[in-house]
Amino acid sequence: MKKRSGLAVAAFLAAVLALPGGADAQEDLEEVMQRFDEFVAEGNYPRALEELQWARRALERAHHGQIESLFPSRLGSRDGREMTRQSVFGLTTHTRRYVDEAGGAIEVTLTEGGTGGSPMAALEQLSRLLGGAAGAETFRIEGRTATLVPADVQGEAVVTVRLESGGVLRFTAPAGEAEALESAARAFGVGRLDDYLSGDDPAVKSTI
Repeated sequence: MKKRSGLAVAAFLAAVLALPGGADAQEDLEEVMQRFDEFVAEGNYPRALEELQWARRALERAHHGQIESLFPSRLGSRDGREMTRQSVFGLTTHTRRYVDEAGGAIEVTLTEGGTGGSPMAALEQLSRLLGGAAGAETFRIEGRTATLVPADVQGEAVVTVRLESGGVLRFTAPAGEAEALESAARAFGVGRLDDYLSGDDPAVKSTI
């Protein structure tokens, strides 16, 4: 048991040290796994299960840090602002605004697991498409289906990318910025993010 956990932690260290807060996450996981092994050896399964919950929190921090690293720091002439994250009804959204010198902004939001089984995310996407259905355009970005709505019901241009991992990546900007929005979406690196979320290009190549 201890040997397997030690190998997992060693592999995890290489993957998270470069992430925001990576060293802290690795240290937390080492301590948690050590306590987990001790409780299992003692047959104290209630405490072992509690430690697994703490391990999950450490892994989620590393996961969120990896997502943040896959959001580019710049999109064209726009600088990325601080990432924000919110979890509601089992859905987690990650948002970063990109702002140019004139104050023009593009907002990028990832909803994890959005199209895989979430009626709420699907309804949100449908409402935006209906708001500008007359001018909607469908195209592909790195093999993923994307839809551009030049002006939705909220007066915004929206590019929605359906990820193979089941999530939704949405780009929004003021109406009239549709062309810049599509260019930003193509330059974002959708494939790398989706591959990570799908597990096809994992940050942690281990048995954790």
